[in-house]
Amino acid sequence: MPAFYFTLYRNKGTLLFPRSLRQLTFGATVVFAVVMVAELVVQPGYRRAASVLYPRQSPWTAVNAATLLNLLSNLAYILLLVAFFRQSDDNPHPNVPISKALKYAVKVAVWAWTIWLAINIIRVVYAPFGYFRLRQYALSAGQNPPPFSPWMEEVTFQLLSQACLFAGAYIIFIVCEGRLAPPVQVGPED
Repeated sequence: MPAFYFTLYRNKGTLLFPRSLRQLTFGATVVFAVVMVAELVVQPGYRRAASVLYPRQSPWTAVNAATLLNLLSNLAYILLLVAFFRQSDDNPHPNVPISKALKYAVKVAVWAWTIWLAINIIRVVYAPFGYFRLRQYALSAGQNPPPFSPWMEEVTFQLLSQACLFAGAYIIFIVCEGRLAPPVQVGPED
């Protein structure tokens, strides 16, 4: 993904976003922001138990630093989606061709995100079965099983956030391939 973002940054070509893709971008932005806020609202110790890696009482840990960096990268991605949304297809600038590096990088990014998104869909489908097996093991060991809702929240939040991350690469892919060309304005002939 960093290579995709770098080639997107270095691209001098004109990217024209049709209205339907801008609406998809807006939807992905809203969903991603809601998922990000929902993940922040959940108490930090709610989804994971205290352990050596996740101490409850320490003032600042590597987990806090990773959470902060994740939040900043999510905000940057939301700003990128907002920039896509605000991009108009009636751009007065000259039509500069899109770079070959961006076309190649976006294809690789879309394939990689498609595979990762499929894995996350499988995780969501498998989560109830995995929980049932874990519950059976815990009950056979004489332990109380963990609650199901945090288990399902985790995989659902991850699926939604990964789908929104996929949306950015997919939108650029559609624009680069020219599958949804912006409408051509036909004026009166002189």
